[in-house]
Amino acid sequence: MLEKINNKSAPKEVVNALISLYDRGELEQILTKYSNLTKIYRNSPEINIIFGAIHYKLDRLEKSINYFLRGISLNPHNPNNHSDLGLVFFKVGKHESAIKSFKKAIKINRNFYQAYDNLGKINYFLKKHDDAVSYYKKSLMINPKNDNANFQIGKILFETDNYYEALTYFKKYFDANPRCSEIITYIVTILYKIGEYHLAFNYIREGLNYYPNSEELINLYGVGLHIIGKYKLSKKYFQKILKIEKTNLNALVNLIQLSGYDRSLNYSKLLKNFFKVTK
Repeated sequence: MLEKINNKSAPKEVVNALISLYDRGELEQILTKYSNLTKIYRNSPEINIIFGAIHYKLDRLEKSINYFLRGISLNPHNPNNHSDLGLVFFKVGKHESAIKSFKKAIKINRNFYQAYDNLGKINYFLKKHDDAVSYYKKSLMINPKNDNANFQIGKILFETDNYYEALTYFKKYFDANPRCSEIITYIVTILYKIGEYHLAFNYIREGLNYYPNSEELINLYGVGLHIIGKYKLSKKYFQKILKIEKTNLNALVNLIQLSGYDRSLNYSKLLKNFFKVTK
């Protein structure tokens, strides 16, 4: 929010001062010390939009809507403002109004890819997965470097069991964000599902270079090794997790399952620890 504000109706220094405070997160200070600006500049679109954004951040959504509506009525030609209003409508559950606002932003500027992202987001929320993917793809046509769209498309395709296509989009996201542990988890999960275990291990090792104590990545490694029959090595990684966090349920459950293949594991002791943690 507050990416592009028209400074015609209020003094530039006033608008810039408010934006500076907003960017620093001093929202309550603005409301305490400068709320009179909404009266002084009642007909200023930028002041109304700024206070709409402030109330949105503070979760005062009805006030936010009122300020955005007034700001937009004074300057209906800024796509950012329509898109931001759509986000407020979305948050209060007024989905049709949100969709109209996002589409209005696109009508003003057909290259406003953020509105396509927002349409993708709300359609995903409404479980209209095909429409959501379509909007995110339109966003990518405008901005091929839109990492969020690549991630969201991959996530939707993953959830609808389109693993190979999901992998394509996740890899695009990974290329731009190789340190994102969440994307590594998605990629590894897909590679396990399609039987590409050794390629999955490469991604895990790369992730562990950045996050050596990531319980999730270590657990994924252990799970994969278990699947391919590397039981002793698998045990090593599950036990490593318990050294980091002795109450990790995933590690305990996986070791209990592994005890059927590795006699060195004490099934009774593991089960006792499991019930102790879940007590």
